[in-house]
Amino acid sequence: MDQGTWSPTTDSPVPVESQKLSSMDFQDLNGDGKYEKVVMNRDANGDGNKDANEVVVVNADKSELDDKKNLYLGQVQSEEVINTAAAGQVNVAITGSGASDTFSNATVNLAQGAYATINGTGNTITVGGYGRVDVLNAGGDKINGVNPYSQWDTHVLDGSNVTVTGLGDVWANNGTLNVTSGSSVSLQGWNESAYVASGDLFSIMGNNDVLYGSGVTLGLYGPSTTAVVGTGDTINLNGSNELLFASGDTVNLTMSGLTGVKLVGSVDYVGGNGTNDQFAVEGTNITGSLPSSDTITWAGATTGDSINTGGGGQFTTPDTTLCEDDAGDWVDDPIILNLRGGSVQTTAVGTSSVYFDMQNIGKKVQTGWGTAGEGYLVYDPNNLNSVPNDKAMVPGFAALTALDTNHDGKLSALDSAWSHLKVWVDQYGTGAFSASALSTVDQLGIASISLSSTHVNQVNNGNKILDDSVFTWKAGGTGDIAGVSFRYDPTHVYKPDPPEYCVSVSSHLPDGRTAGDVLVDSTLQLADESTLEADEGVVTHSKRQRVPGVKITTQSGISLVCSETAPIPTPNGVFPAPKLIGLKVATRVDDKNGVRTAWETVEVVESVGEIDVQHIAVGDKCFWAGEIAGAYILHHNKIPR
Repeated sequence: MDQGTWSPTTDSPVPVESQKLSSMDFQDLNGDGKYEKVVMNRDANGDGNKDANEVVVVNADKSELDDKKNLYLGQVQSEEVINTAAAGQVNVAITGSGASDTFSNATVNLAQGAYATINGTGNTITVGGYGRVDVLNAGGDKINGVNPYSQWDTHVLDGSNVTVTGLGDVWANNGTLNVTSGSSVSLQGWNESAYVASGDLFSIMGNNDVLYGSGVTLGLYGPSTTAVVGTGDTINLNGSNELLFASGDTVNLTMSGLTGVKLVGSVDYVGGNGTNDQFAVEGTNITGSLPSSDTITWAGATTGDSINTGGGGQFTTPDTTLCEDDAGDWVDDPIILNLRGGSVQTTAVGTSSVYFDMQNIGKKVQTGWGTAGEGYLVYDPNNLNSVPNDKAMVPGFAALTALDTNHDGKLSALDSAWSHLKVWVDQYGTGAFSASALSTVDQLGIASISLSSTHVNQVNNGNKILDDSVFTWKAGGTGDIAGVSFRYDPTHVYKPDPPEYCVSVSSHLPDGRTAGDVLVDSTLQLADESTLEADEGVVTHSKRQRVPGVKITTQSGISLVCSETAPIPTPNGVFPAPKLIGLKVATRVDDKNGVRTAWETVEVVESVGEIDVQHIAVGDKCFWAGEIAGAYILHHNKIPR
């Protein structure tokens, strides 16, 4: 059939000798004697509401067929087969959802939301936003996702040798994939080989895939992955079924004479079979082997991690990892936010009163810490609302960067992980976690966190500020955020004290202070527990903590907020606060008439939840404290009945 002999008429859109193609409507749109549009989706009777199996063969060369020919495929359920003589001669626009279409050397454009299954070779396919293209048995096809809405595109490739550009998710099995420079692609198939170019962002979600590239950022999410990497590559290992803190990957790295290669994440095995490689590991739960003549730098190691150097490899641990000095102090690196407008600051391990599980083994050790009011960044995808150990906090900017799903260099509400990011605000700098002190970044009014951190490596009270960046407030302005390497001492283990008997830190004292202001070696006004005779003593112990609390109120309305274990003197001995209903307690009122003491009956004891308290000891003596200045209840340090 010689399509070049056809001519457009108003009466017969196709030649009478070709009744098979009578369902094709050839249109000359601009009157130049060429067919710019072919409308399909008609049956042999010309009924535009029905589909038909149609074959269009276009064999004319460019001189006979205008290169602006367009085929518009609507909502088709049957197969179309389009073969063109050379690439670029026919543009195929698919606006609906179709069955399996076969194109060769065609330019295929899927409209936004369109779906198509395409067989054939030599095609250039552009997918619109939310579109999906399944490419089967293709060779030499090119898939573009250049539309600004195309980051949600899905490309399914089977047995293909194709080139992908732009953004999109790629499902590919048993094929070879070429990714052009500057693309962002997620590969979700199996047994796939991918050749990626410099500047690509590439994620692997499938199994047994192999990547080849240089200068590429790779995200490996599937197990049993082999990465053949080049100089300057960064590999983010995130394992199976987890986004940030994953484990269980088996990753074999094939390298030879490379520098600047960095592995970020949590893995169970690291092995390189090249030579003279320089390789950096930033993660936890790492075990593996290192070939002879290679050099590995390992940051973020924890107890139980090990690397076999093979008898010849050089193994170094930077200051963020292991033993720092002869005292045996170790370090670790959470991310801290200064919420008060200054720069992130720390307290030295030697003077710190904070004990925290820095080794993730259920044992609290003395550690350097942030200052009062600073916040600790937490990733909580399971909404546990708990920070029991160091592992619960985001371990540095490398891990934080893995959450930047839209790759815009910052974390914000545009990233899926944003709603799972929380900040533990340690109001008093004690390291005592409370769920009420944990808020989402949105609740705190934070709009975004910049991932363009500066590596400063600055000593701060024996700890180190490793990386520094900024976060932005919704109300405007920025704050300081830093990855901090805390020095901690694993030999100084927290030993719980006996139950402590405390009053609220906001309790008023007769000398004008609050309980939270009391320091060791300061003086305190006292009273005898029986006679209420006034006395004075020197504070021997003053420690803040968070415990369940109660409020006791007497018949005249005098009240005290204290711990559930607080010992309160009565004429019948010392009783814990919850058992005081109906008992008399010693009270004191200071007013213009002087100081008056009395014994009053407790009428109300109510729970107030967890509170911050100050355990104050002045020998074995009693001191006055109250919820309101000028009205006090006597508090003891004895073990109550």
